[in-house]
Amino acid sequence: MNPSVVCTGLATLLLLGACAAPLDLDEGAYRSRSYAPAEGRAAVDTEPELKLDAAPLEGLNLQRARDLALVRNHTVKAAAAAVEAARARIAEARAAFLPTVSGRIQRSVNEKVTTVSIPGGGSFSLSPSYETTGSAQLAISLFAFGRDVEAVKAARAELTTQILDERFVRQQLLFEVTQAWYRLHESHAQVQVAQDAVVSSARQLEDAKNIVKAGRATRDTELTAKVEWLARRQDMIIANNAVIHAQRILNVLLVREVDAVVTLGAAPDFQKVTIDANQLVSLGRRHSPTLVAFRSRRIALEHHRESIERSFAPEIVGAVNQSYSNFREATGYSTNLQATIAAEWTPVNGGRRIGQLQEIHANLVQLREQELQAHQDLELDVRRLLLDIAETESAVELAREAIVAAEENFRIISDRFRRGKVTAREQLEAQTTLSNARFAFNQSRFGHRTLIASLEAQIGVASDDWAIFEGATGKGDGK
Repeated sequence: MNPSVVCTGLATLLLLGACAAPLDLDEGAYRSRSYAPAEGRAAVDTEPELKLDAAPLEGLNLQRARDLALVRNHTVKAAAAAVEAARARIAEARAAFLPTVSGRIQRSVNEKVTTVSIPGGGSFSLSPSYETTGSAQLAISLFAFGRDVEAVKAARAELTTQILDERFVRQQLLFEVTQAWYRLHESHAQVQVAQDAVVSSARQLEDAKNIVKAGRATRDTELTAKVEWLARRQDMIIANNAVIHAQRILNVLLVREVDAVVTLGAAPDFQKVTIDANQLVSLGRRHSPTLVAFRSRRIALEHHRESIERSFAPEIVGAVNQSYSNFREATGYSTNLQATIAAEWTPVNGGRRIGQLQEIHANLVQLREQELQAHQDLELDVRRLLLDIAETESAVELAREAIVAAEENFRIISDRFRRGKVTAREQLEAQTTLSNARFAFNQSRFGHRTLIASLEAQIGVASDDWAIFEGATGKGDGK
């Protein structure tokens, strides 16, 4: 065969394969500006090593905590690795458009000496024989009726799904960090309430002792005050343990030593928020990574189905093959160069393709139903969170008024107790009422911000774009 013809054939095969390659995926449309991944990827270690930060964190504000979590958290890194794996599967699907090169070499040895007898003509011997054969082949799919193109499109849709899954993981992490940060603030505030209650109950115990000594009350008054003081000390221990646990949760999310020291920056003041429920639901339906991922999964299945359907058609394959044989006992060696174009067709493969198509159809129906249910769940969750936000805002206002009233009531009751006008039980009830009001205020105040963070995670859009805080000049200014 003429070598120039072979070279021309190879160039034609490579050109056809390159022209069939699809365009790159534009990932920008599927990434959120608020949750863009950090630049650069860490090298994969042969053996995982847990590296934890033990340095003290002082004045940690919420934004800094979020940034640290996004950079360090192992769940986010695992999600980013899944995206890289999906991107590699696109390259794997594109390989169908590129040529494949294969080779084979074989050495055959027959060491047996064979004697052949010819009746009436004597005999002769066959000496050991040696044979070496080799071949190399370059092959490429010239035309597969769009089957491989659909496979690449399916891989690109799967990459989109992985990007959305990564975004969901990042949003959930941001919510958990926000929740942990405010919970630690709340725990510190509750410790202060518990400390004040211990100091107040200790003062009441001293007053009770003085009253009993002066003969204005019986011994049971002092004992009741002592029991209350001991109970408040136990509350103090519980509050301190809550701080320790909240700090540990935050440290774990930031990939730090579990008992590393953390001091927080100031929490934002409580502000009421105005939110348009219909706008929020609409944003969630367009931007929620969970809902958008349903669409990308459906697109991937549709392209996969199309790829299987196109596999019923024949595939045109081109190949160039060169073989080599060496016979030491014979003439030496021989070579053969061959170029072929063939149509390969498998119209029936035992019903496997039919089964795959039926499975894909069922999966598409399942995805559609799940997507419709997710739309309803999103609206239900958003409206429930809005009710909870309104409830916490009301609770904060009521707790403020309750604190003012409880402080005045406690002052009056304490003064009357010192003069022996009321019992110890009445004074303890006044103290408990004041402590409960302060506990409720702290819980509602910090829970309000946590609920807003939960809305961010639900709809996939930062509150800067949909929340108007009381006294702010624009959306999101309350942060």
